[in-house]
Amino acid sequence: AHLNDRTNWQRMLKNEVPDLDIESEVSRVIEMIPAEFVDRVLSERVVHEFEYPSLGWPAKVRSYNLGKTPVLEGTLMAIKGQYLLFDAGVINIRSHSGHGVILEEL
Repeated sequence: AHLNDRTNWQRMLKNEVPDLDIESEVSRVIEMIPAEFVDRVLSERVVHEFEYPSLGWPAKVRSYNLGKTPVLEGTLMAIKGQYLLFDAGVINIRSHSGHGVILEEL
């Protein structure tokens, strides 16, 4: 495989974002494209950066499964992608699709 399509979710949730030279990566990927498809590559590209506001990032990621532990109490610290980060742990909300989840302010 030329490109890794897996994110290290624990590093992502600790906000350990790797330094990436996006222009170099784009050039590297374009070199992998077969010659008959290179003309389909966009010549003008716009780079978007996403900032995820947070009250803090966990030093250690503790994942909660609401099927095993139906109640999680804590302060919502951040939302990143499909993850809700609480001071008490992290919930992958996508893995609980089809379940009813209630967030209450105490």
